[in-house]
Amino acid sequence: MRITYAPSLELYKALYELRWRDGFLYRNYLPLLAIATVLLLPGLFFASHTSTFFVVSYNLAPLLIALWITIPALRIHAIRDGYRRCRGDHPMSDESTTEINANQIIDSMPSAPRTAYNWDSVFAFAQNDSVTILRVKTREHTLFPGHHLVFFPTPALSPEQRAELDELVSRHGIRRFS
Repeated sequence: MRITYAPSLELYKALYELRWRDGFLYRNYLPLLAIATVLLLPGLFFASHTSTFFVVSYNLAPLLIALWITIPALRIHAIRDGYRRCRGDHPMSDESTTEINANQIIDSMPSAPRTAYNWDSVFAFAQNDSVTILRVKTREHTLFPGHHLVFFPTPALSPEQRAELDELVSRHGIRRFS
């Protein structure tokens, strides 16, 4: 199957949301910050100024405020930066292509050379109504192993292609996330 699409900022937003949802921080950063804030606020308003609780609350309050502002700002920056890096200096009309068959996945983006991956290197799969992601192991035998994301918009798939992709993923025993 061959999927041709033009990367858009909306696609990158969907990619980032689906990818980040798999991480610990996405699932827990708001509750953790809320709990820390609720625990420290009484120390600022109700504890005596000489108590340890007040001193700790007073010193951690700026950190909590910074985290409440910084985490969402970093998320927005990561989406835009990833989109800019993918597009490079190429005009907006450039199209990306992903070819998937029983043996390999070939990914071709405007700002990167054409890359082929075997199904053995794919270790995770995610899909929602907006984006489909395949996580691929890279640099397996180096000091810092990493991974690459092969992604494309889910609406670009026909129902037959979607069924074929699901069958390939299940045949190769790839872990699904979120």
